[in-house]
Amino acid sequence: LFLMRGVPVFTFGINDVAYIRTIMEDGAEKYAVHAADGTELAVIDHLGQAIATIQHNELEVASVH
Repeated sequence: LFLMRGVPVFTFGINDVAYIRTIMEDGAEKYAVHAADGTELAVIDHLGQAIATIQHNELEVASVH
């Protein structure tokens, strides 16, 4: 399915979404913020700070499992 000019519908809004993955760094649990395409944007110590960082940058937090 395509929206316009050959752009697939599933990519619509992709630049507005980020997600968080739990990682281990230096023996401590941290939170990696990723763009929808998987690019790592930041590594943050606390989940609340990771969420706030995403929202501060006018992105939507995506829930992934």
